[in-house]
Amino acid sequence: MREIDLNKIEEIYPYIYIPEIIKNHINDGYNKSEKLDYLNIKKPVKENNPKLCENLPYYFTNSPQPIKIDNILELEYDSINEDLENYTFCLGEYPLPKKPILYHVEKQEKIDFETSFANILHTLILLPIFGFGLYFIFAVFGPLFITFEERREMSVWPFLIIGSSSLYLILLAYAVFHKDSEVFTKYIKVKRSILEESVRINLLDQYKQKVKEIEETFNKNYKKELIDFEITYAQNSQLAEMGILKNKLSENPIPLIDNRNFKKGKSELHFLEYLYKNFGRNVFTDYSPDIGKNPFQPDFIVFDCEINFYLDIEIDEPYSLLDGTTIHHDRTKDEERNRFFNGINWGVIRFTERQVMQKPDECCYIISSVLEAIKNRNTVIKHNLEIENFWTHEEALIMKMKDYRNSY
Repeated sequence: MREIDLNKIEEIYPYIYIPEIIKNHINDGYNKSEKLDYLNIKKPVKENNPKLCENLPYYFTNSPQPIKIDNILELEYDSINEDLENYTFCLGEYPLPKKPILYHVEKQEKIDFETSFANILHTLILLPIFGFGLYFIFAVFGPLFITFEERREMSVWPFLIIGSSSLYLILLAYAVFHKDSEVFTKYIKVKRSILEESVRINLLDQYKQKVKEIEETFNKNYKKELIDFEITYAQNSQLAEMGILKNKLSENPIPLIDNRNFKKGKSELHFLEYLYKNFGRNVFTDYSPDIGKNPFQPDFIVFDCEINFYLDIEIDEPYSLLDGTTIHHDRTKDEERNRFFNGINWGVIRFTERQVMQKPDECCYIISSVLEAIKNRNTVIKHNLEIENFWTHEEALIMKMKDYRNSY
């Protein structure tokens, strides 16, 4: 069993050359935050402090003060907390009971005499208004009942003074006896008398016990949510990594263009049959990336739709059977070709003609292993294919002389 390290580039066949974006994916992966964003799941957040369950009106300015569970459980047996007594607080989705009132409350309505006296003084302005009104009435309706001579002999002032004072006193009396009057300012006097100690202890202990039970239920459910979250994350972590990689590889998609200009040799057609058997319609030939003027055309393309990744599969021969020209040696442009495909985030796997003719299934296994290693973030793949060294121009000439390509 032989090993190939995807982080290393060795001048041997099979030759595997993967782009930096794939190496970063394998070696570094993605942080938890990136994967959670991709999966659209959020870590449960524990709310340690109760919050007000009720929505107070927008004009409500005297909002309850923040409170902690520990403060509730440490309440004294003679404590007074109007927020806990009058409002419902929630720990997460669980409403807490209202704190029992540990005292009797007596409420008496009282009049604020100081403020009320000031209000009465403000109402004295009504006296001249009433007087003017009575004078107007006397002037308009007086001639109907009193002659001109009688009016000349009588004084109108006593009538105005007595009349306006009477109206004012009637209004004041109405204000005294009418509960909604704003003339007399009223307030509520609250008198608290504490309950017996045994009653207070019993009530508060029961209250604290209920709060403890709710806190325990809340903590238990939070732990369960946290465990479920970690299980869901662990189960989908690899899926998230593959999805993030797919998104990165899809950022600048390059279409394929039909480029049927080259004839396939016997070895290529032989290997195509095995490729198609293993990868089906994810194998393409006579296509090249459509990026304008492109000097390179892959022998085969294997596409992995799960991560949107292309592999250029090449079959290298030492010389051409047509004219005997040496090819794929140390003086050709194979390295430039590799860099070109890596530059568009394609991988490159090169086999020798001898390898694909003698061990085509093992070659297909190596291609599958590379794709699986990328998905599982493994840096090493294992195989049973006999390795071959790169050949030089001189070695290719010797192979040609010995008719090497007809030996397998």
